[in-house]
Amino acid sequence: RVVVLSADVRVVVLSAEGRNFCAGIDVSTPESLGAQLGQSEHMQGGCAGRKAETLYRHIRRLQDSFTALERCRKPVICAIQGACYGGGVDMAVACDIRYCSADARFCVKEVELAIIADIGTLQRLPTLVGH
Repeated sequence: RVVVLSADVRVVVLSAEGRNFCAGIDVSTPESLGAQLGQSEHMQGGCAGRKAETLYRHIRRLQDSFTALERCRKPVICAIQGACYGGGVDMAVACDIRYCSADARFCVKEVELAIIADIGTLQRLPTLVGH
């Protein structure tokens, strides 16, 4: 919101330092994946309904964050180098322009994990690459 209202900002550029733009979340163990999805250890063995509600709210916050990029009234450019996996793809497809280095590579890892890519990639990607 600050960016949209500021007359000093004419464009937004998202970039990363290092060899890779985004390596995605740690999917090496169920515990690390759960922790990154907002499910703390104190929820272990808790009510299934409360766990589902916590996960739902966490995913909605993530979705809203990326949708804010998409709805930004200023041009949003994503500068991508190296690996762009998981949330990096979610972020990139929400931007207006993706500017990639020659070594840029993309992966929707959720496909390999048999989970739904529910942060926005499934809705946005087909409009970028066609059918």
